[in-house]
Amino acid sequence: MSDRVDEVLLQRRKVFWDQQEPSLQAMIQTVSSDGLADDDADEIMAYLPDLTGKRVVDLAAGIGRFTTRMAKVARHVTAVDVAQAFIMENRVANQHLGNISFICDDVVNLDFPAGSLDLVFSNWLLKYLSDAEITHFLTRALKWLSPGGFIFFRESCYGLLGTEELNGNPTMYRSSRYYCDKLTAIPAQDDESAFTLVRVKNILAYINYQNAPNQVCFLAKVCGGDGIPQEPQKQQCRLSPLNAAALQKVFKGPCVTVGGDVSTRLHFEMSPDLAVDCDINTYDVIHSRETCHNVSEKQHLFDKLLRCVKPGGTVFITDYCLGSSPPSQPFLAHTHDIAPCYLETVDSYSEKMRMAGFKGVVAKDLSQELIKALQDELSILVTTCGDTDEDKMNHSQVTALWNSKLQWVKDGYLTWSSFMLTK
Repeated sequence: MSDRVDEVLLQRRKVFWDQQEPSLQAMIQTVSSDGLADDDADEIMAYLPDLTGKRVVDLAAGIGRFTTRMAKVARHVTAVDVAQAFIMENRVANQHLGNISFICDDVVNLDFPAGSLDLVFSNWLLKYLSDAEITHFLTRALKWLSPGGFIFFRESCYGLLGTEELNGNPTMYRSSRYYCDKLTAIPAQDDESAFTLVRVKNILAYINYQNAPNQVCFLAKVCGGDGIPQEPQKQQCRLSPLNAAALQKVFKGPCVTVGGDVSTRLHFEMSPDLAVDCDINTYDVIHSRETCHNVSEKQHLFDKLLRCVKPGGTVFITDYCLGSSPPSQPFLAHTHDIAPCYLETVDSYSEKMRMAGFKGVVAKDLSQELIKALQDELSILVTTCGDTDEDKMNHSQVTALWNSKLQWVKDGYLTWSSFMLTK
C-alpha cells in the first residue's frame, strides 16, 4: 500500500461507515428539516457543469443521492463507496438506468485510465482523508480527467455546524482556504495541465435551514495541455469582492441588526468576476469595491449586474478611474506592465452603466478621501517594519507604491470615484 495512504485512518472510516444504516439521514448526518435534503441536492446539481453525454465518477456515492440525478443526464456514471451496504442500496435503486457501474472501495485505492473522466464528483469525502491522502487523490484526479474536465467537491469546513456529532466519526474539519490551496498546488502533469478554480461558495440550503454557512463547494477545471490555455494565475483562488463580500445575499431578514449575529446570514463566494451567472432579479443591493478596473469587459460586467439586481435595487461601486491629466510614462508603465489593469474615465464608466440599462447613475469624486487614506497609511508604514530582509524589502516596495499612488492622484492621473446605480 502506498505510503500516501493512512492505513489506520482508512480502517477507521471503513469501520465507521460499516456501522451506519444505509439511509438518507446517515448520509447527511442530521435530522433533516422538511425540504433540506432535496433543496441541498438540487442546489449542488445546479452548480455542476453540463453533464450531457459526459463520463462521471460519483465518489462517496452512498445510497445514490446524486448518482440518480447525474445518471439521468450523463453518458456513464461510476458510483463508488467504501461501505458495502450503501453501494448495494445504490445498485438496487439505480441499476435499472443501465449506465452506472458500482464499485465498493476506498477512494485512495482507486485508479482510472488517464483522460477517461469528464467530472470527478464527491460530496463529503475529503474531510475523511488525511492531508497526504488528499494530495494523493487530487493528483490522481487530475490524471483521470480529460482536458477541460472538472472536479467538484463539497465539504464541511471549520467545524461541526448543521450536522450531528456521531461517535467514531473520523471527520477532520479544515478551512475553505486549505482546500483552495490544495487544489492549486497539485503539480502539473506531463502535459502541463493543472487545476484552475472556477467557483468556491457556501451552500444556501444549509444557511436557510440550519443557519450553517460552513458547507462549502468547490469547482475546478483542468486547464493547460492539449491546446487548452492555462488560465491566468491571478484568477486562481482569489476572493472576488464582486462575487463574495460584495454580493451578500440576505436570508431571513435584514443584513444588519443591532446586537444580532449576521455571520449566519451571509453567503460568500470566490470566483472570477465574469465566470459565474446568478439568477435574474436576485439581489436588493450589490456592492463592488476596487474590482471593475481589473475587468476588461466592463460592458459585459455592467450588463450582468443589471440582470442580477432586482427592479428598484441599488448597485454601489467604488473604483479607480483615469483622471483628467495626461498620464505620465511611469504611471502608464505601472498600469500596463507592472500591475496590468483596465482603467477608464468616470464618464466612460457612467456611459457603459447607462448603456447596460441602469436608469439612475450618480458618480462622485472621492479622490480627496483617497489622498487622506493613503497619507494615513503611509504614516503607519513609517513606524512599522519587520526585522527580516524580506520584510524590509516588502515594506520598501509597499511604501514606494503608496507614495507613487498618492502623487498620481495629486497630479490628476488617477481618481477614486463612487457610482450609485438604480435599476
